[in-house]
Amino acid sequence: MRLKLSLLLLIVSSFSFAQTLTTEQINRLADAGKVYGLVKYFHPYLQYKTLNWDSVFAANVQGIIQAKNKQEYADVIQRMLSVLNDNLTCVVSTPQANNSDSLRTTSYKIKDSLLYVSMNDITDNSYDKIGEACQNLGKVKGVIFDMRNGENSKSNYGTAAELIDWSMDESRLLFFKGDVVLPAFRTVGYEGLPGESMPMGHDAYFKQERAPVFKGTYQKDILFAFIVSREDRVPLTAIGLQQKGLGVIIQPEGKELVPGRAGSLYIQDSLLINIRAAEAIGSDGSLTIVRPDAVYSQSEKPDAAIHMAENMIVNGFKHRLYTVQPAPQALRRLLEPYQEGDYPPLGYRMLAAAKIFSAIDNFHPGKHLLEKNWEDSYKSCIPKFIAARDSLEYLRAVAELYSNIRDSHGFIQNLDFNVTYRLNPIIQGEGIFIPPVITDVVENKLIVTGIFNDSVCRKVGIRKGDIILSIDGNSAMKQVEEARKYQPASTNASQIFYVSKFVLFGNRGQIRKLQVQGFDGIIRKVNMPTLRELGGDTDDYILSIYSRHIKPTFYFLTKDIGYADLTSPLSVEQVDSMFNLFKNTKAIVFEDRGYPHFVDNTAWYARLYKNKNVNVALFSFNTPGFPINNQGTHIDIQNAKVWVDQTPDTGWVYKGKIVVLINESAQSAAEHGPLVLKSLSDATFIGSPTAGSDAFVTSFIIPGNLTLYLSACEVMYPDGRRIMQKGLQPDIFVRPTIKGIQAGKDEVLERAVKFIQTGK
Repeated sequence: MRLKLSLLLLIVSSFSFAQTLTTEQINRLADAGKVYGLVKYFHPYLQYKTLNWDSVFAANVQGIIQAKNKQEYADVIQRMLSVLNDNLTCVVSTPQANNSDSLRTTSYKIKDSLLYVSMNDITDNSYDKIGEACQNLGKVKGVIFDMRNGENSKSNYGTAAELIDWSMDESRLLFFKGDVVLPAFRTVGYEGLPGESMPMGHDAYFKQERAPVFKGTYQKDILFAFIVSREDRVPLTAIGLQQKGLGVIIQPEGKELVPGRAGSLYIQDSLLINIRAAEAIGSDGSLTIVRPDAVYSQSEKPDAAIHMAENMIVNGFKHRLYTVQPAPQALRRLLEPYQEGDYPPLGYRMLAAAKIFSAIDNFHPGKHLLEKNWEDSYKSCIPKFIAARDSLEYLRAVAELYSNIRDSHGFIQNLDFNVTYRLNPIIQGEGIFIPPVITDVVENKLIVTGIFNDSVCRKVGIRKGDIILSIDGNSAMKQVEEARKYQPASTNASQIFYVSKFVLFGNRGQIRKLQVQGFDGIIRKVNMPTLRELGGDTDDYILSIYSRHIKPTFYFLTKDIGYADLTSPLSVEQVDSMFNLFKNTKAIVFEDRGYPHFVDNTAWYARLYKNKNVNVALFSFNTPGFPINNQGTHIDIQNAKVWVDQTPDTGWVYKGKIVVLINESAQSAAEHGPLVLKSLSDATFIGSPTAGSDAFVTSFIIPGNLTLYLSACEVMYPDGRRIMQKGLQPDIFVRPTIKGIQAGKDEVLERAVKFIQTGK
């Protein structure tokens, strides 16, 4: 069904959140959104378990807003995290005090041929204390590591489990014969954001470390017992020794412990949050779950577990075998649209804001280029998501936040409507009925640059080159500027290109009252009607914006200069005919001011293959990992030599000059084509910078029937110069002028001809 503007305007929520949010509430919501995103994209469980994490977050938004103090906020966050059923992912309890009375440091003692090591709190001297204790291994029959306690430490030196594993790595615990293979950690990895609405972008995958193998040379086996209380205090050493038959694990009854690593971050109210960043995989390929040799009750005295460990070491223990099940792999899931309608309830509106923040924060290749801090942009828009009273206000809140990503691929599309909101006047406050003209900003004035319906324009008295001063009594350029905040675009010029196309849209039967200045400088009034409803992204009106010629077009500009419009729908056969026609010309001018209709890329490049064995571009992919505790994004740069390798040998290569006309309407494939031509045939760019968004595209879905698109990678010049947020740079800069438009000139094309004829 088609979405009507009336529905956008009339759907109103039954609940209105009228109160003004405090800074504290905004920060709590923002930080809860960060936690949501870290769990969604990097918690291993969500890659293979069935859990609607989105709905969990949405259900807790009201509680976050209403939290009166730190404890209530902590309770809401813990309630949200507890749904994961993961002890590693939690709000960390705050110690009452951290002084010499409450801090329990690592200690050891020897009694009856047993070495007792109490890990307690990990402090800066714990490592040395372990080394000192291990010097006594040759004197004892067994070792009991009590891994419990440790609630008060604020040291970042490491966890108790890591400390044991480090000690084994440095040969302090190699008191056994043969090999001990430890489990290996795996984390969630990406190469760009997996597309949720279409199979574009790369799937999530698991990055697995190499399994540590320790070779013991000691002639006598020492038996080890590990008393653990939770996952982060289970050393991988304990798992390896248990599988070797040299160790036992004693844990609390009624718990399933899944060893792993957690990252930690502080959020509002100084809450410390742990989030699982990794899980362990055994050498047999199974997911590592602690299989205790004995359990203890946490209601018993601590000595009860120690007595269990003593008896097991004194009496010996057997190597236990378990059924092996392969570890689950990351699943590919295309997300079904949310069911909350065009105006979702409060929790789902905040879910949308949190998901936008997290997707961009973790995956957008241009985040590091943003002028405005992305977190500040997120926080500043939260009150607008909260206060949105209907679907239009909600849509504007989404668009205003998303415009900050500075990406011309940042399309917003309603799933019930076949027009992307990069080209949608609804967000600007206009209707969806088209005008009889096409407009653009030239020399900081709104100009009629094209006639869509000639008969209507003649009737009302408006023509190409007219300057539109005001629309319905308001400054035309002021309306353009006000609408920019809703338009994602990589450059200001690209943003204005989109916005200027839709300021004259209106509703059915609406007459737009214009003040227009003509060629003679006289200001006149024009009553301009709207025509028909916009038919979608393939409407003739949209094609007129992106195409210089609607029909296939190539011809001679002069007897020795050919012209081919890449924005026209040329077929493979017509491309072949075009090159044969222009074979002996001095130059070919390729029109790229718009969006190209490449039916086969290699058909264009086959005759232009002058420079062999060159890189035509660099592809820079974000490969984000868990972005806290120094496990963040790294960049994988790949060259695009494959373009050259796939270009067929056609028997002859065009020897003349190649000139490409560019401007801010050229983006994505319209940027990549010229980039390849620059490398293959030394093409000359004439015009103004392109949109600055040459990239593959991916997408994600948010509540409100909305799909959001973004660049999935960054494409660069072969020498590493950036295109993102800059555009392809012309070799010869020229823009149209008002006088030129009024005189019927194409000044960019004329400059190209002059360059070809004079070399200047």
